Amino acid sequence: MINSKLIQLYSALNKEEKTLLKKWVCSPVHNQHSEVVQLFDFLFSKKKITTRVLAKEKVFKAIYPTKEYDDLRLRHLMSLGVGLLEDFVGFLMQRKNKILQKKYLIDFYEERNLNKLLVRELKKMETLQEKQTLRDQRYYYHYHDLELKKFYFFTRKDRIGAHNIPALLETHSILMVLEVLENACVAANTHHIDRRNNYKVLFLEEVLKVIEEGTYKDIFAVQLYYNAYRCATFTEDNSYFYTLSDLLLKAQGKVQREYILNIYHIAINYCIRKVNTTSDVLFRNKLFALYQLGIQNDWLLEYGVLDRFSYKNIVSLGLLLREIDWVEQFIKEYTYLVEEEHRSNYHRFVQLLLAYEKGENEKALQLLSQTEFDDLFLNIAIKNIQIKIYYEMELLDILLSFLNTCDAYLQRNAKMIKVYEMYRIFIRLVRRLVVVNPYDKQALKKLKEEIAQNPLSKEWLIEQVNKLMK
Repeated sequence: MINSKLIQLYSALNKEEKTLLKKWVCSPVHNQHSEVVQLFDFLFSKKKITTRVLAKEKVFKAIYPTKEYDDLRLRHLMSLGVGLLEDFVGFLMQRKNKILQKKYLIDFYEERNLNKLLVRELKKMETLQEKQTLRDQRYYYHYHDLELKKFYFFTRKDRIGAHNIPALLETHSILMVLEVLENACVAANTHHIDRRNNYKVLFLEEVLKVIEEGTYKDIFAVQLYYNAYRCATFTEDNSYFYTLSDLLLKAQGKVQREYILNIYHIAINYCIRKVNTTSDVLFRNKLFALYQLGIQNDWLLEYGVLDRFSYKNIVSLGLLLREIDWVEQFIKEYTYLVEEEHRSNYHRFVQLLLAYEKGENEKALQLLSQTEFDDLFLNIAIKNIQIKIYYEMELLDILLSFLNTCDAYLQRNAKMIKVYEMYRIFIRLVRRLVVVNPYDKQALKKLKEEIAQNPLSKEWLIEQVNKLMK
């Protein structure tokens, strides 16, 4: 029963919502089944919902104390409870949306021919729309719907009496442009993940053309999506990214969070690609600023959870930029938000990374001896750190043996991952670094040129070569 839809829905409610649910369940308008009231009373009485508390026989006994256990009857009762809960959730969601409430009211007035009330409500809704600061797809959808209702209502009364056609057409065109751009961003992201996906978005070229002609230059959401799309296609023109970054700084309160999140991650991915493919330090700083903005506005959290990869990337980048104090504070404040099943492993990893970046190699080695993960990417990242520590501590015999171990591990476990070849090249370059003659300037120069072709730990490798060249 603990995994039933009823309990999942019930457990998703907060304290205030459960208080409201009690009134809903007891209202004869919403529920005519006294056994359903008893079922929810049983749930309301429990401070903690556990498998033992929700043993089916125990629940059945609380509702039907004199009857033998009947699984079919209990399942029917739970089904009624789910229906009641779903109606309640629908009420909660509608309660949050004033515009939607007004639209339902207008529909009611229209169905019942209450024309005076309808006109009054249309004016109220128009005022409500004008006061909206969030102006995204949802806003223009409701705005267009309002103009459509006004158009049909007034043309029924007087065929030449409707004067809102310009507003009707404008809201429709903005809505269409936003939806085309949103779909184009989705298609571009999907293509980036898997090159076999190459979806055609109808009207995209026409939409891009009218935007570039300046038609929607004052529509914030259109400009946000247009620049996001250009970044999602990884255009070489960085100006789109700079514009998108500026727009993201102003997006809070102008566009719904759900839309911002998708665009924010496009900006993040663009930056990561630039960091990985160029030596431009500017993009590291831009990426770090985006992460800080995401933390500030809670854009990195989905349903209150911080993705483990974002957690690791933020720490790694912060340390690379030598923002040691900031990183330590971030680890203290945000570790508890990482997915519970990965939290312990990723916390241990960033502690190891922090110790290494602070130059505490002895401490890092001690942490390494206590660290082994099931996570392939973490294990590879840890081996990368271990290689650097052995080299920096001049434990060269141990290092050469460990490089063989790493090579075997990669061949055994990592052949399918994208960065497999990069890690193999890194191992080969470290071997070369160990055996190269420090007095052979030509060999050192050639090694440095080879290092420049592989982005993995490039700066660390070049730093070690430069030390040999002195």
